Amino acid sequence: MTKFLTETQKILKKYNIKPRKRMGQNFLIDSDVLDKQIAYADLQGTDIVLEIGAGIGTLTTRLADHAKKIIAVEKDPRLLDILKEQCAKYDNIKIIHDDILQLDIPPFTKVVSNIPYSISSPLTFKLLTYDFDGAILTYQLDFAERLAATVGSREYSRLSVTAYYRAKVKILEKISRDAFYPTPLVNSALVKITPHPPPFLIEDEDLFFEVIRAIFNRKNRKVKTMLSIFLDKQKISISKKQILLELTQELPFLEKRGREMLPEEIGLLTNHLRRKI
Repeated sequence: MTKFLTETQKILKKYNIKPRKRMGQNFLIDSDVLDKQIAYADLQGTDIVLEIGAGIGTLTTRLADHAKKIIAVEKDPRLLDILKEQCAKYDNIKIIHDDILQLDIPPFTKVVSNIPYSISSPLTFKLLTYDFDGAILTYQLDFAERLAATVGSREYSRLSVTAYYRAKVKILEKISRDAFYPTPLVNSALVKITPHPPPFLIEDEDLFFEVIRAIFNRKNRKVKTMLSIFLDKQKISISKKQILLELTQELPFLEKRGREMLPEEIGLLTNHLRRKI
């Protein structure tokens, strides 16, 4: 790790670059973690790999040795010259200077990235709108725990339910904050995400995600209370009280609390609600 730290510092000093905290620039300097990312990704010679936040190319060049093509996306213009220099001898690396959240991403089969933690949530859900085989991503540990949380756990949240609907999420292992430069304040985790078709039927996905947001706005309060607040804000043709009365007669879930609701139960509740409004 000392070798990688020295090399990283040397490169950054050469280009007079100081990592920007607001952009989540913490460079991975642990070769063991880099090796594990490659191994977990199970890269094949036909894979097109997306890397987000390619930085100075430490992971990029390793990926290029194992896959057909690397799409390396980097937003910070200061790092482009470094990235191009580090990747110069590879003809299978395509460097894109853009904001990943605004980019229409070219086709890819896998994602392997040490992502900027500041965009973890919007980036994850953007990725899950694309068709790909799987991802190995580094997240801040507490975010990873919420992403993978199951019903009833302290970390269970809106994020957990939304992720469950789109993919299988598994925390592979924890990563010490000392594996990065500059050293962040928190530990990280290596996470595997495998997209899958929705595991249950949803008649209106937009409404489903709105209901999730409403229920988990105060996950310790009863679903009936949070749904009432949600319905107050909606333009509907029949009264909120009538909807709640009918739903209460049909479903047991309104007396539960958000933290107790299985994703499938939220889906069933959403489908019944859609038919009423």
